[in-house]
Amino acid sequence: FKEANSNVKEIIIKFIPEANSRMIMLETGEVDIAEALLPLDFQKISKEDNKFTTVEMQSSSNMFIGFDLRDKHLSDKRVRQAIAYAINNQDIVDSIYNGSATVATSPIPKITTGHNENSNPYEQNIEKAKELLAEAGYPNGFDIVLNVNEDNQRVDTAVVIQDNLKAIGVNVQIKTYQWASYVAFVENPSQEKGMFLMAWNIANDDPDELLYPLYHSTQIDAHTNVIFYKNEDFDNLISKARETVDKEKRIDLYKKAQDIIQEDLPHYAILYPMQNFAYKKNIKGIEVNKRGYF
Repeated sequence: FKEANSNVKEIIIKFIPEANSRMIMLETGEVDIAEALLPLDFQKISKEDNKFTTVEMQSSSNMFIGFDLRDKHLSDKRVRQAIAYAINNQDIVDSIYNGSATVATSPIPKITTGHNENSNPYEQNIEKAKELLAEAGYPNGFDIVLNVNEDNQRVDTAVVIQDNLKAIGVNVQIKTYQWASYVAFVENPSQEKGMFLMAWNIANDDPDELLYPLYHSTQIDAHTNVIFYKNEDFDNLISKARETVDKEKRIDLYKKAQDIIQEDLPHYAILYPMQNFAYKKNIKGIEVNKRGYF
């Protein structure tokens, strides 16, 4: 390749897990570009500071509650649906993400080809949630653990979920983990997990990248189907879609598969977070593609 003219001699990539630290380093000039800023911080510099160029866009990620289907409570679909009906997703979008997210209607993000907007969105309905719990044999609720990694927004989201579920008698204990420990915990097949907050990003604009690894029964042994979900109809749809070259037929199969997931709820997709970037105004020529890559 012919070397392009540039005064950039090297690029240093820093991994800074704490969002507050990323913001401070951007403001002090320790870094030139930062991503995944907290919504309030991002909105502040977007409105008040002319030192930075800011970009906010739809992401190809979803944030969801995972349900370990081996759990004696969560093995009943009615319990999982009751939990979904109890949660106020819009409140989480507004209060925790300050509007920098969209309420989810399926495990596939809106930006991804094949997203099914018409799957069951489970708008908050406390009475319906109580009815489903009673039908499942838990009229007085039960105790459960919600696991989460040490991330500001996820921990705050867990607290909102804890408060929402209290209204239907489900008493949630929140456990937090450092990220590496959390990943090991979630992927450990011998560890029952109860409920856990996690996200999944689709890098190639294909629904299969999420639906196959997270939910196809063959992926239990691959430790990506960590909730031990098995549904023969779902498996058949996904397998057929993987063998179909007609794009429209594939998308139709994946939309039907999303309907099954939204009915069975091995995961409950809560929201699609926006992604953001900010960089110094004196930096020119930065482009971000649809998938959010520089």
